[in-house]
Amino acid sequence: MEKEEKLPPIHKRIVKNRAFFPTLFFLIAVLLFGFSSQLINRPPVIKYIAPEVGKPGEVLVITGDNFGETRQGGEVILAGERPTSDSYVEWSDEMISVRIPPDAGSGMVYVITRNGKSNGLLFTNREYIPVVVQGPSNPGQPYIENISPTKGNVGDMIVISGLNFGFDQGTVYFSSIFLSDETRQAGESLITEYIAASENDFDYANWNDREIQVRVPDGATSGNIFLVTDKGSSNSVYFEVTDHAGTKLLKQKRGYQISQNVYIDNVEAESGNSLYLWVPAIYNSLEQNNVESIYEPEPYWDNFTGVRVYNFTDLVPGMTHNISQTFWFDRYTVETHISTQNVPLKYDTSRKLFQVYTSPDYFIPSEEPVIGSISEALARGVRSPYQKAKNIYQYVLNRFTFKEDLETLNPIDAIEKREGDSYIYSVIFCALARKAGIPARPIAGFLVYGDKLIRRHFWAEFYLEGFGWVPVDPTLGDEVSFGDFPQIDNPGEYYFGNMDNQHIRFSRGIINTTQIKPQGRTVFKERMYSFQMIYEEAAGKLESYNSSWRDIRVIDWW
Repeated sequence: MEKEEKLPPIHKRIVKNRAFFPTLFFLIAVLLFGFSSQLINRPPVIKYIAPEVGKPGEVLVITGDNFGETRQGGEVILAGERPTSDSYVEWSDEMISVRIPPDAGSGMVYVITRNGKSNGLLFTNREYIPVVVQGPSNPGQPYIENISPTKGNVGDMIVISGLNFGFDQGTVYFSSIFLSDETRQAGESLITEYIAASENDFDYANWNDREIQVRVPDGATSGNIFLVTDKGSSNSVYFEVTDHAGTKLLKQKRGYQISQNVYIDNVEAESGNSLYLWVPAIYNSLEQNNVESIYEPEPYWDNFTGVRVYNFTDLVPGMTHNISQTFWFDRYTVETHISTQNVPLKYDTSRKLFQVYTSPDYFIPSEEPVIGSISEALARGVRSPYQKAKNIYQYVLNRFTFKEDLETLNPIDAIEKREGDSYIYSVIFCALARKAGIPARPIAGFLVYGDKLIRRHFWAEFYLEGFGWVPVDPTLGDEVSFGDFPQIDNPGEYYFGNMDNQHIRFSRGIINTTQIKPQGRTVFKERMYSFQMIYEEAAGKLESYNSSWRDIRVIDWW
């Protein structure tokens, strides 16, 4: 009996088949092609638009993903209208800037590319919003009747007319720069979408019961204006911010809880003595806001030009005194997108902001001859303030090698030695910029990284007419690394115009502190985390004491 021929298993027969491997490779290639096509040919996604409320002729900024690096037939649909080709100001993979068509009403905004149509976001034509005419809701409550002009750039002066403004200065709030979707979380207070006119920028020119003269602050965009006094909040009136030289975006909100302490001991004194301490506080601003705090003891002045002033009287030998402050606040990453061709070439030299932040001071040696010669060389043949500032920034990166423990090194000597710490980097940048006629100021604070570690740090910002303040960190831009501090691709480019959310700011420029007692003995501290001239003032029969100013401690961050 013949044996049946035993066939090999089915999988071995398939493998031995000559067509198997070519077929397998073909299937794998098809799968890979399909997968890569899904990655490459993704449809556009709109994350947010700014402004949400505007009018024809304004520039609408659309931010998202997958728009394509160039337009290549792509288009924007705005309330059913298609902008003309010459309406497009900018087109990149993550941002489109386009002028709103003359006939556009209110409706959805879409981006269409060869890969498909995006989601839609609602745009509202301001001209279609009804205006309600009414007086103050309650007797004595502030009421805005008129704003003149009704549109302007950042930095322009406007006049607010109305009733019940009072004679003590309150606060004028403008609609702020657009916040990204990730920052718009349920329960956030309304104030996060408004920016107050800044005393630090000298925005207030006049305030009386019937009229306020105030400048459009850094970070403002088209939207409502209102004011707050001790009598309450006013009605809101629309104001249009025009001719943007670019946009600022807040992203990646991070919350902090920090504490700081100052200790006083080893007192030698007799009855009839006093000690004042100017303790820096967290600087409240657009990108560092929602500041809350508790403190012990009660301050003598709660907010004196950005610091808290504490007072101890009749100190007794052998006793220790402690000032404790705890802060909670939010900090955002700031991204700027500047249209350099739209930045004015000249500044308003009559403005106090220009005069203060282009002049030398105790910290910024812009009057030194070596600063003048370097600044002149860097600005020669350059008209654009933005390009001048970038040349100066690049000079600082090229000139200095970062080195620690340079507390005693004078900034001018550092130029010769070609070495500097973050203080030197920031001060020299500001000095060169001021000498070139560009308003600039140093910033003092801390970097936070790793397991809630901190280090004192200094950076800077410069002002562009029609845009506002532009952040720079020459130290981090020079690829200096600190422990686990996040490393960013191309830091030299990133830290000219952008700032992460791990910079905690205590002062912008010099905080003006004034001696309280005519016979008081003031104490200045070098390279602290705030630019101020007075930290302590002893008066009366206070012979001696020891003070210990501790760096902040990060209790938590999230």
